[in-house]
Amino acid sequence: MLLAESCPIPGRNGGPPTPDQMNCELPHPTVGLSGPQSPALQPLQPLLLEQGHVSSPLKACHSLQQRRRAEPPPSASTAAIITESGCYVLLQHICDTFSEGVRAQIALPALFGSGFVARRRRRADTLRARRSEPMELAKRGLRERGGAETLQGELEALVQDVVRSSSWWERHGVDCAILALSLLAVPAGFLCLRAENTLVFALGITILGVCHYTLTVKGSHLATHGALTESKRWSRIWELFFVEVCTSFTAEHANYGHVKMHHGYTNVIGLGDSSTWKLPCLNRYVYMFLAPFLIPILTPLVALERLREVAPQTALRTLSLIALGLYSHYWLLLNVSNFRSPATALACMFVTRSLLAHPYLHVNIFQHIGLPMFSPDKKPQRVHMMSLGVLNLPRLPVLDWTFGHSIISCHVEHHFFPRLSDNMCLKVKPVVSQFLQEKQLPYNEDSYLARFRLFLNCYEELMVQTPPITELVGMQ
Repeated sequence: MLLAESCPIPGRNGGPPTPDQMNCELPHPTVGLSGPQSPALQPLQPLLLEQGHVSSPLKACHSLQQRRRAEPPPSASTAAIITESGCYVLLQHICDTFSEGVRAQIALPALFGSGFVARRRRRADTLRARRSEPMELAKRGLRERGGAETLQGELEALVQDVVRSSSWWERHGVDCAILALSLLAVPAGFLCLRAENTLVFALGITILGVCHYTLTVKGSHLATHGALTESKRWSRIWELFFVEVCTSFTAEHANYGHVKMHHGYTNVIGLGDSSTWKLPCLNRYVYMFLAPFLIPILTPLVALERLREVAPQTALRTLSLIALGLYSHYWLLLNVSNFRSPATALACMFVTRSLLAHPYLHVNIFQHIGLPMFSPDKKPQRVHMMSLGVLNLPRLPVLDWTFGHSIISCHVEHHFFPRLSDNMCLKVKPVVSQFLQEKQLPYNEDSYLARFRLFLNCYEELMVQTPPITELVGMQ
């Protein structure tokens, strides 16, 4: 293991080391020491300590102090790099002369290879660039085009014109037809599981998995926003069916957590910042590759835990509908697909309900985390909050069908107009993107693979550490 200590060189004025010089603290792997009143520094040659095992960083500092007492004191602070194997302590100065003074920046060697520090710097530069570019566009758009309320009103007028000119089939019919086809395909999936042929059995698993995510993600999402129908009564019925029967979750908490908090406070720290998807206790590989398998198991368990916060009659209704959905799936596997044991039926339920769990988890973190975050008391206006804090992925046929356009390729449009259906979000996408670009506001887009690489490489910065808060001066 490589230990690094930043110790002031003793005997700077010819005297013994002070207590502050003996108390060394561990610095960041890349340490910058500044001395605005110091004269110009000259690079020093590496100084090697005696060979042998260095038992502790403090002992190495004592050895360095004894050697330096017999030599002229250097003119600036230095840093000592001490290896646990005790072979050497390397001192390296890199001097940069500025017009107002001199700054010495000491770059420590790599912890895990020669390119470690360079990779860390590139990752930090990448994150800063991704955050700063849309913010500069938003600031420029506000200065040049007027207030946020005016921009929001102009955009709403343009979108409403498109909605009024659309037919019922475009507004609701397309998405209702997709959900109806998914319901009709469910019996075919159970019948395919009766076959002894491996390919037919795999086809049944695929059909049931795709239908499950179409009903639970696309159906629940549209029903929660009331985008399936204009009738409030039927919206409530579809919400209970898709959220509680199909998804095994509570409709009340789905509406509160997603509609009121996530959409009302998009990327606001502690409110709608998507922090519920973070698990800092897991490393990047476990989270990105293994954690999605827990979604089918954790979803009903979290729902049961949330039942303590609702009224008794609501809890009884939710518990009954969740039990109805789970038992119906289990009963159909035993009696229609002819599974011979409860264990195999439960295993099949797990496989079908986790078929698209990986992209489901990834999409939920790709489209918000890593973008500008805001404090509750200084959040910007809605038009800037949505343009800065939401990202679109490219169109992916399977995910467009199962998750819906409003979650994949039209997520920005969905956050601006959450009551529009998936098909309508796709229809108004050219209007929204053109408007934001004309007003010089950010319109975030990135590929699935690029976001996956970013989260895999910068997992600690994005999913473990506290995100930096963005303040847009003049936009609150």
